[in-house]
Formats: sequence, structure tokens, C-alpha cells
Amino acid sequence: MRTSTRPGIRRRVVGCLIAAAFFASSASAQELDSRGRSTAIALNYCKASFHRIRRYPSKRVLIEEQEKILNNLNLNGIADEAVVKLYADVLEEIGHVEIAEHERQIMRDKFRRAFGQQLAGNLASMGLEAASGHYLGAIRAGAACWWDYRNMGWNRDLDIWKIDRERMTAVTEKSSRFLDTFWKLARDKHIPDRWLIRDDDLDRLEEAARERDPKVRLRVLERMQPFMECYPPYWYYLARTQQELGQLFAAAETYDRLAELGHGHFRKDELLCGALANRAVIQEYLGQPAAVETAREALGHSTGVWEANLMCAHVLARHGHHQEAEDAILRNLDVGLEREQSAALLIAVYLHAGDARKLAQRLEKPETLQALAMPALLQAASKIGPDGIPEAVTRHLAASLAAWPDLRFGPDDFVVQASPAWQIGSATVSMTIGERTFTRPQVQVADGQLETRFANVLDWGSPLANSTDRPDVMLTFDYPLSKPVRLHLRPAPRIGLIATVPGPGDRNRATPRPHAYQIVAVDIDQTRLAIVPADPRQPLPPLAPPSAARIAPPPAATPAIVVPSPSEPPAILPPHSEDHIPPEPAAPAAAVPSAPVQLLPPMAAEGD
Repeated sequence: MRTSTRPGIRRRVVGCLIAAAFFASSASAQELDSRGRSTAIALNYCKASFHRIRRYPSKRVLIEEQEKILNNLNLNGIADEAVVKLYADVLEEIGHVEIAEHERQIMRDKFRRAFGQQLAGNLASMGLEAASGHYLGAIRAGAACWWDYRNMGWNRDLDIWKIDRERMTAVTEKSSRFLDTFWKLARDKHIPDRWLIRDDDLDRLEEAARERDPKVRLRVLERMQPFMECYPPYWYYLARTQQELGQLFAAAETYDRLAELGHGHFRKDELLCGALANRAVIQEYLGQPAAVETAREALGHSTGVWEANLMCAHVLARHGHHQEAEDAILRNLDVGLEREQSAALLIAVYLHAGDARKLAQRLEKPETLQALAMPALLQAASKIGPDGIPEAVTRHLAASLAAWPDLRFGPDDFVVQASPAWQIGSATVSMTIGERTFTRPQVQVADGQLETRFANVLDWGSPLANSTDRPDVMLTFDYPLSKPVRLHLRPAPRIGLIATVPGPGDRNRATPRPHAYQIVAVDIDQTRLAIVPADPRQPLPPLAPPSAARIAPPPAATPAIVVPSPSEPPAILPPHSEDHIPPEPAAPAAAVPSAPVQLLPPMAAEGD
């Protein structure tokens, strides 16, 4: 019995040793594979950066590549003294390029303006669609970062200062020696050739990123995949294209792959910050519980990606983490990044949290008032209550709209001229005088201003004689997914009052208007905000009964500015749905410049 047991024991021991050796070998192979990929990715980043400097030899490109990649790249995993020394030599040579501080500032300002112009359509669409119920449109627009801008075709238009030819030659020579040495290191480590990108790969990727048709862009990018396995920006462009097409499940998986591949290569990683912010809003839209943690992870990679900061704040606030959302937005406001969008979303977060004190403090700032759309501002004022509204708010409201009768022989028109913040193009506007209500006004551009004109309303007199009958007027603005706003207008104290008319270049341009009317009070839900002291001899009508937010019918306006009523947001797809989400029809844009609108849904009134 004893002799028969020993061979069995020996076999089991040998089997265990073989298994241990196999797993150790497998773990070692995985570790080598991971190190090889990390080396390939670092080399590819350097290759892409030097390639762009050689292709666009300007100080602006040099600054961008130096700040975003070369000075930010982590080479701790490259245990080769020669490679690190050559890399230091290249950075030193780049540092010798004389760039004055005023040149740096001018180029940064030009970058911000050009980037803002390129993305302005997306951002305006994102804000309007989110507030109007087209939430999928906001998700598809997503958050952009510097990598979205890097490959845009108008780069050369911003190149003002060229690099000295001799200095550029020195930079090119040293970067070439560095790449050659790095390439040999990669070969010594048996890194597969398919992991390393070539110049022509980078050129094709740049051309693909510029393709305007997202369907064509997606096909081109998918064909490039075998040659871009270890270049994280490729996966970013692929995910952004899938996101633009509404392929949210595929985009989320691509962002996951990017996060796994691109982690640990930069001290401050704008690419990962933007990618994870987009993954967070996709997860939020799909109802996945990991959205909050993904948003926090995105914020940990960089502080300077302003769109990612806002998107992550949006996700955090919707889950009740208002303090973290506030901090994400203040990352922008504290350093002057995109103040208007940031100020508008910060007010939305305070509204969502029901924090009247912070709302009042923030509304005392002129830059906040200028950034807010009127529906958001009035919701905030309603939350604060009539007794706590800052005086700056009442002044701003009074200066935001002018109205007057256009005197002629016979019934006169009544003209309303409002600032862009009123978003006339997305509202249904009606006017009430006594028992009569006037609807379907004509909306037109006159003298560079957007005017709402109610035709043949009342005889206020004529160009030759004034009438003593100047009745009160009530304007009602019905916005999609918001409570109606009612403005009570009365004749100004004297004839010839200067009506404040917001202009496109000057929001408070004063224009003389005879027989002008002024705002005396504003009703929002069950709150009345007094703009001028109430006159007990002329009481205003009582507040209207409470009404729930609704989808307003489309306004009857000129075809150039009509904005049809948006549909309800599409239902969230269940986990077993197909990956592709069909594109959503976009609403036509209004001719009025759209003020930023909060992404958070309006707060419902108590009892709704």
C-alpha cells in the first residue's frame, strides 16, 4: 500500500510544479507584454509630436507639443540611459527657441478663440437640445479637449511666428537621433512592428480626423485599426466618431479600451480626462451606476479641460453630489476658462440643490447675469424669493427688454425688442391687454435687433397726436419644459423715455423711443418679482394659477427664425438593446444668438 502511494504523490507534486512554472511563465509573459506596449506607446507619442513639429514648423505648434506632450510625457518606464539623455537633449533644444511671453499669450488667445469658433455650433446645440428635451443630442456632442483641436485643418492659419531655420534644423536632427535610438531599443525588446506607427499612418489619421462626414470617418478609422493598436489618440478619435453617430455602447467600449491602454503616460492627461468625461455622460444616459465614479476619475486626470469639467459636474449634480459638481465648475471660473457656460451651469447646480443663499451670492456678479438665459435666471430668482433678490438682478431684467407702440394712422403695432438672453426663437410669445389676447406675432430683424411685432393692436394715437389711453400690457413667454413667464408692462413715467435696447455688440445700448413701456413686475410660477415699486392705486392682476412645465407649441414666426417644438427625450435603451442608437432629428437653430442654458432639468414646483 505504501509503495503504491508514493508514485501518485510524486505525480501530483510534478504536476503542481509544472502548473506553477506555467503560470509563472504566463505572468512573466504578460508583464513583458505590458512593458512592451508601454514602451511602444511612449515612442508613438514622441513620434507623433516630432512629426507634427516638422510638418508645421511654427512657434505655436512647438508650444503646444512642448506643453501638452513632450514636457508632460512620463518616461519612467524606459530603463535606458541613452534614450532618456537624448530626450533631454531634444527638450533643451526646443527650450532654446526664443518665444517671448507676449507671443505665448497671443498664441494661446488665438487658440482659444479659434477653438471656440470651431466648437461654438456644438456647444450651442448641446445646451439648447439638453434644455429642450433633446438629451441624446447633448450626449452625442460630448465634451471636447485639445486632441479634438489638434488635427483640425485650419492649424496653419494661426501660425504667425516661424521658427528660425537653423534652430529648427537642430531640433529636427536631435529628435531624429532620439527616435532612431528609441526605435532600436524597441527592437531589442522584441516589440512587434505593428505596435509602432509611421509618418504616413499619422498623415492618414490627420486626414481622417478632418473628414466631416462621420460615417465616412468611421469607416476610414476602422480600416486603420491594425496599424494603430498602440496609439491612444486613435482610439479617442474612433470613440468620438462612434459617439457622434449615436453608437453609445460601442463608444463606451472604445473609451474603456483607451483608458486601459493610455493610463500612466502623462502627468496631466487631457486625452484621458476628455475620454472618461464622455464615458461618464454616456453611462449616465444609459442609466449605468458607474457614471459617478467615472466622472471622478476623469476629473483626477486634468483640471484644465473646461468641457470635461462641465460634463462631469453635470453627472455629479444629477446624482446629488452638488459640492463636487460645484468644485468641478469652479475649476473653470477660478482661472477664467469659458466663464459663460460655466456660470450658467453653476446656477443650474445651485437650483438643483435648492441653495438660495449661493444663488443670491452668484447673481450679484454681472458676469453671471450676462451668461444666463432668462428662463434660468428667472427660475433662480423665483427660488430666492422676492425679498432676497439682489438689486443687480432687477436692473438687469429692466434693461433686457424694451417695448413701445409704433404710432401710425389707425390701429398701431406693439413692438417688443428683447436681448438674446430671452431666446425669443424658442418661445411662444403672446400679449394681453385687458380682456384681449394677441398671439402669433411677427418676428423679424430690424436695425440689427430681433423684434417681436404684434400688428394692429390698439390706437395709441398717431404721428401727429398722442392718445391719453395707454393701457397696461402683459407679455407671456412659454418656453419648452419650463413654467410660463409673464411680464407686466406699464407706460414709462414720461414721454420720450430712453428705452434700453440690448444690441449685438453692446447689450445695454440706449436708444430713444417715444411712448416707451417699461417692465414693472415679472411673474414666474407663483412668485412675483417687483422691478419698480408697486402703485397701490393701480394694482396688478393676481398671479395666475400654478401650472406645470409643459412643451410649448411652436411659435408662429417668420420662417427664418421659427424653432419647432422639440420632442420628448428618447427613452433610455435597455441593456439588451442593439448597440446602434438611431440619429435624432435636430431642431433648426434660431437666428438669435443663444445664451448658454443649463443641462440639468428645471426643478419642479412643490406639489407638481
